[in-house]
Amino acid sequence: MHKRETMGISRYLMAWMLSVLMFFFVADITGFENITVKAEETAKVIAVTQNGTTTEYASFAEWRPDGSVEDSCTIKLLADTSTTDVLKFSEGTFYLDLNGHTLDVGNNGVFITSSPSTNVIIEDNSGKKSGKLTGSNTSYNTVAIYSGSCTVKDGVTVENTRYGSAISMNGDALTIEEGARLEQRNNYGSLYVIRGRTDIKGGTLKGPLHVSGEVHITGGTFQSGIKIENNGIKAADCMEEGYCLKKADGSYYLDMDTKNINESVTAAVAPVKVTGHPKFASEDAVALVGYKDAPQLTVTAEKQGNLESGNLSYTWYLRKTPEGGKTEADSAIPDSNRSVYQIPTGLPAGIYTYYCRVTCGKYYVNTQIAAYTVSTGNVGVKIGEEETAYTAMQPALAAVGEAVKADTSDGSLDVVITLKNDIEVNQYNTDAVNWVAEASGKKKINITFDLNGKTIGYKDGSNWKTGNLTLTVSRENAAITLKDSSAGESGKLKGSLNVQDGAKLTVENGEYVSAYIRTGSEGVFKQGKCTSELYLGEASSLESEDGAVCEITDGYYQYVNACAGTKLAISGINTKISSLYVRSNSLVSRGYEGKRARVELSGGSYNKIGIQTRRRDELLDETNGYAIADMLSPGYDFFYVGMKKTVYRAELYAENVEVLPSDTKEDLGRAEVELVCNGTDSSYYENWQSVLEYLYSNRTEIKDCRTVDIILRKDITYSGKSSNVIRFGNAKVTLRSGEGGPYTLTGNGGELMLVGDANDFRIEDINLKECYLHYYEGNFAVKDAVLSNESGYALLAGNADMSQTLTLESGAKIISGYSYATLAMNGNAVLRVESGAVVENTKNSERAVVIYNSTKAILEKDIQIQNFLTYNEFAKLDLYCKEDMIPAVTGPGIKRKWYPLTLPKNCILSESEKNVTSIDDQLFGCAEKQIGVGKEVCSWYPTAEDTTGSQNIQRITGGKFTMPAVSATLLGHKPDKDKEDECGCCNEIITAEVTVDETTTYDTSIKTAFKYAKTQTGSVILLRNNDAVFYGEKLEITALKKNGSIALLWNRPFVARDNDRMHLEIQRIYRKYTERKDRDSNLKQIEDDWERYKRISNTIKKYGFKDVEFHMFRSVRKFDSRGYINLLNTYSDHRLMKEKCKNEFEDEIGNAIDSLGGILNVYDTVELYLAKRS
Repeated sequence: MHKRETMGISRYLMAWMLSVLMFFFVADITGFENITVKAEETAKVIAVTQNGTTTEYASFAEWRPDGSVEDSCTIKLLADTSTTDVLKFSEGTFYLDLNGHTLDVGNNGVFITSSPSTNVIIEDNSGKKSGKLTGSNTSYNTVAIYSGSCTVKDGVTVENTRYGSAISMNGDALTIEEGARLEQRNNYGSLYVIRGRTDIKGGTLKGPLHVSGEVHITGGTFQSGIKIENNGIKAADCMEEGYCLKKADGSYYLDMDTKNINESVTAAVAPVKVTGHPKFASEDAVALVGYKDAPQLTVTAEKQGNLESGNLSYTWYLRKTPEGGKTEADSAIPDSNRSVYQIPTGLPAGIYTYYCRVTCGKYYVNTQIAAYTVSTGNVGVKIGEEETAYTAMQPALAAVGEAVKADTSDGSLDVVITLKNDIEVNQYNTDAVNWVAEASGKKKINITFDLNGKTIGYKDGSNWKTGNLTLTVSRENAAITLKDSSAGESGKLKGSLNVQDGAKLTVENGEYVSAYIRTGSEGVFKQGKCTSELYLGEASSLESEDGAVCEITDGYYQYVNACAGTKLAISGINTKISSLYVRSNSLVSRGYEGKRARVELSGGSYNKIGIQTRRRDELLDETNGYAIADMLSPGYDFFYVGMKKTVYRAELYAENVEVLPSDTKEDLGRAEVELVCNGTDSSYYENWQSVLEYLYSNRTEIKDCRTVDIILRKDITYSGKSSNVIRFGNAKVTLRSGEGGPYTLTGNGGELMLVGDANDFRIEDINLKECYLHYYEGNFAVKDAVLSNESGYALLAGNADMSQTLTLESGAKIISGYSYATLAMNGNAVLRVESGAVVENTKNSERAVVIYNSTKAILEKDIQIQNFLTYNEFAKLDLYCKEDMIPAVTGPGIKRKWYPLTLPKNCILSESEKNVTSIDDQLFGCAEKQIGVGKEVCSWYPTAEDTTGSQNIQRITGGKFTMPAVSATLLGHKPDKDKEDECGCCNEIITAEVTVDETTTYDTSIKTAFKYAKTQTGSVILLRNNDAVFYGEKLEITALKKNGSIALLWNRPFVARDNDRMHLEIQRIYRKYTERKDRDSNLKQIEDDWERYKRISNTIKKYGFKDVEFHMFRSVRKFDSRGYINLLNTYSDHRLMKEKCKNEFEDEIGNAIDSLGGILNVYDTVELYLAKRS
């Protein structure tokens, strides 16, 4: 039995069954004709009022699909509801009215973020006051404040039912009002205060209050107590002045110096309020042993109401720390029962800390503390044979200055200043110390400053700072010597030394910040450590002036600056200088020519030597003596990593060099890394850190190189961490092993190199172990290399909002035991994984590749990747799979899988089809998404089955195809060999449209359409383009009845009128990026091409048509750069361009439009030709 006959019988049987069913159905419903069924409307759960307009929604997702709320509004709950995403408030004022209902945020939470101007008020305006905001997140908190402020009002309960807190405060301000409740069902913290100000005015906290930030309590019940997690505060510091805590039995909680309150307490107004705490004036807080006068301490306080009977009483307490001893326990001072306490005289050296306890009835409160120091002297000054002790540096220096002025005799005056304790120069006087000792007459002044193992300087809190302290000695008869006589030489001068007008500075040892040897003065540096700058001479010196004279024989110097005219000699095998900068000219910018700084090097090691010169060609003239090479003393050479290094005359910098005797034996074995620029210029480095420093310091020169090879010469270790961003620009960079490799670079689990950008960076034939490379943007590739790290990432790719491409080629193995990720994709990335590549996490197989932002991953066949994980709901992963077996994909973000899609020959999908894209000239379809394929495509089969010859062909109906999670091949209509107008794949009739008398349109088979046209006058056949292509037939003229009409239509858009610069520029860009050869002809395109119109009309007549009419229609479309690029993306030839080429092409088109006026006109000429069959 034929197939068509079988289908016919089935249709007759189906029709009979339907008629029987209809009979019974009609018979059954006659008694129900008055019943009306109405569709149920979805209930509304929230009402949002914004700009005076209120709109109701069935869910938060309907209103804000991604949970982001960015405009001020009021949200009112109409029923209990929940959220499906994090509710994120930013930039505005928001009222969340629970209205007696429950909002369940589940595992999502409420975030308050973005700006200090964000303000969220959680309230309940219902009469029941039973509104609840509940969450169950274990990682986040129900409400998390990252920035901005929040107020929880009366009748609102905020709870967490798992292990997060009800509220986490890390923003600007939080207020808990009376009647609010914070609950943590598992007795974890109900409120965590990390930073910002939190005011608790009332309410109930079930679950401890955890305090690390600023808290002000004036009300509230803390059922699970309070836990202080900041070492700098105690429970008393959380209470506003005049408030106290009461226990559950109504008694006072008095131990307010504690950090942990482990019982239920309630805030209340205290019986006593301290209105003035005791304190010392800064000048009275310190006294020398044997002092005769002592200050007083005073406290003021008042009763609040009649909460306790009786008057206020006072008791003063003392906490004593003897000099060099341990702190003793607090003890009450006998007979100290007044509000004023007189500090006694004659106290031995030590620190005495006082506070007062003010008592009223059963309640007392302790005041803040006030410390009084009795010292044997922080600094000693010996002038001649007489020595005096001082508590501070200012009076000591003043005494020296007065002695220098007062002694006008000839001879010499010897002064020794010795530190006895660490001294804060700002402790008693916030002004900077700028001390000057100036010699006069013939008297010689010798000042010795002995650090004695102590530190002097400016202090900010607990940290020593540089600045605010300068010691100056002036005139040629004056000299100052810095030394540290302590055994450990641990003394530090956190300030500057300055000699001028012929004075002399000698540094024997000790640490100091900076030293200035002014023009005409002298400096001798025997040892010591200069942590900032040694400045020699003055930048304003003119040609007629002599510079400074300086000799360095040992010690460390961060920066040495030798100005014009300076004479500087550096020697010593232990001398280390981070940066030596030599000025060959003084006021260059103002046209002055100063004297050359004369530098002689016969020792020392230097991280960097640099010179200043007006013109680089001056360096080539040896008689000028300006070059770095001219600094070497006779018999000495520069050495780098054990090898002699030639510093060429034109070089402005030399880095990581030592100055050693010329006959020193070279030792290349110390070099661990070789750097080769442009294939020929090699340099050697002692360790990986020195390579990083060189690449960063010379980043401008490196970016100009064509190639950069970083070559390991042996197995090495690196214990540091890269901190500077290294940029390679367009250089082709390769990190590889040298001869005898592959070698291994072993780190400490941290960052090996931080690459800012690199157009081409390759890692080949090398093992990177226990470290990771981090790059921001560019193109990176790994081949035949193992990148492994047990304690961190193996590779960290990208930075947010930056673009990068990573290619894992054959032999690439990325392996980590880090629980967070092996390979982290952290930007807008393209990841290509080629055959033979491996990505593995040995500790957590679900975190082989973690996507933090947006990644397009293209997977070849035969790869080994355990898993892809999207880190959060904002992460996006598009996976393009060239084989059907792919890694697992998990996580909360957007995850889409794409598989190869093969179209029938000559089939082109709609330009707007978003579920199909092209990668590497191959089409991919998005799995589980519908694709519009049109009526010309009728069926498909899994591509992988093609090789077996057992294709599982499946029908496509309605012109829509759901892409499977495998590669797929689409099939077009194929005429059955026995039936002309029936498809052999799907058995459908291949159709055409027939229009009769310009009014009625029929959809019928092609064969019937041709027959119908021969019997009707005035008919027009319009074959669908794709039907005609797949059917393989041409419309013959004889198919039209005599006097039948034909219409031919062309739309010819072009982008400009004659001589338009924008048009010419766009055509140039087209020629640059496309292979079309007709673009030159478009330059000559004219709007009214009458020769063309005439030629087409004659062609129509030649094929047997008459009464040819020509009509022209015109329109103008205007596009900005973005709009025109969107238009280009509707063209198939544009969408099929390779992605990199397409992006560059679009950038140039957009720049051309923006730079030439910003608006592009597209002129449409629509040509219509009408004719009749002869």
